[in-house]
Amino acid sequence: MPSHRITVRDMIAAIIAAMEPNAICDRCLTEMLDLKGRGHANTRTGELARSNGYHRVSGKCHRCREQRLVISKLP
Repeated sequence: MPSHRITVRDMIAAIIAAMEPNAICDRCLTEMLDLKGRGHANTRTGELARSNGYHRVSGKCHRCREQRLVISKLP
Protein backbone atom coordinates (compact mmCIF):
# COMPACT_ATOMS: atom_id res chain seq x y z
CA MET A 1 0.00 0.00 0.00
CA PRO A 2 1.64 3.29 -1.08
CA SER A 3 1.95 6.01 1.52
CA HIS A 4 1.17 9.63 0.80
CA ARG A 5 4.01 11.98 1.62
CA ILE A 6 2.97 15.43 2.72
CA THR A 7 4.83 17.97 0.63
CA VAL A 8 5.78 21.57 1.39
CA ARG A 9 3.14 22.60 -1.13
CA ASP A 10 0.53 20.56 0.81
CA MET A 11 1.56 22.21 4.08
CA ILE A 12 1.44 25.69 2.55
CA ALA A 13 -1.99 25.00 1.06
CA ALA A 14 -3.21 23.83 4.50
CA ILE A 15 -1.94 27.01 6.19
CA ILE A 16 -3.58 29.20 3.54
CA ALA A 17 -6.87 27.31 3.96
CA ALA A 18 -6.71 27.66 7.75
CA MET A 19 -6.14 31.42 7.43
CA GLU A 20 -8.99 31.96 4.98
CA PRO A 21 -10.01 34.68 4.11
CA ASN A 22 -6.76 36.30 5.28
CA ALA A 23 -3.55 36.42 3.26
CA ILE A 24 -0.02 35.40 4.25
CA CYS A 25 3.42 36.25 2.86
CA ASP A 26 6.24 33.90 1.84
CA ARG A 27 8.43 35.09 4.71
CA CYS A 28 5.85 34.07 7.30
CA LEU A 29 5.25 30.73 5.57
CA THR A 30 9.02 30.13 5.61
CA GLU A 31 9.16 30.85 9.35
CA MET A 32 6.07 28.78 10.18
CA LEU A 33 7.36 25.75 8.29
CA ASP A 34 11.00 26.26 9.35
CA LEU A 35 12.18 26.16 5.73
CA LYS A 36 15.82 26.83 4.89
CA GLY A 37 15.11 29.77 2.59
CA ARG A 38 12.22 31.87 1.38
CA GLY A 39 12.79 30.65 -2.18
CA HIS A 40 11.15 27.31 -1.42
CA ALA A 41 7.96 28.98 -0.16
CA ASN A 42 8.09 31.43 -3.07
CA THR A 43 8.22 28.60 -5.61
CA ARG A 44 5.32 26.73 -4.00
CA THR A 45 3.10 29.81 -3.59
CA GLY A 46 3.79 30.67 -7.23
CA GLU A 47 2.62 27.20 -8.23
CA LEU A 48 -0.52 27.53 -6.12
CA ALA A 49 -1.25 30.99 -7.53
CA ARG A 50 -1.19 29.54 -11.05
CA SER A 51 -3.66 26.86 -10.02
CA ASN A 52 -7.36 27.42 -9.45
CA GLY A 53 -8.51 28.79 -6.14
CA TYR A 54 -5.60 31.03 -5.08
CA HIS A 55 -4.90 34.74 -5.38
CA ARG A 56 -1.40 36.23 -5.08
CA VAL A 57 -1.04 40.02 -4.95
CA SER A 58 0.81 42.78 -3.18
CA GLY A 59 -0.99 43.28 0.11
CA LYS A 60 -0.81 43.21 3.88
CA CYS A 61 0.21 39.92 5.50
CA HIS A 62 -2.20 38.91 8.24
CA ARG A 63 0.59 37.44 10.38
CA CYS A 64 3.42 40.01 10.22
CA ARG A 65 1.28 42.99 9.12
CA GLU A 66 3.90 43.98 6.52
CA GLN A 67 3.08 45.06 2.97
CA ARG A 68 4.40 42.21 0.81
CA LEU A 69 3.46 39.75 -1.91
CA VAL A 70 0.78 37.64 -0.22
CA ILE A 71 -1.35 34.65 -1.11
CA SER A 72 -4.88 33.71 -0.09
CA LYS A 73 -7.72 31.46 -1.19
CA LEU A 74 -10.17 32.93 -3.64
CA PRO A 75 -13.68 33.35 -2.22
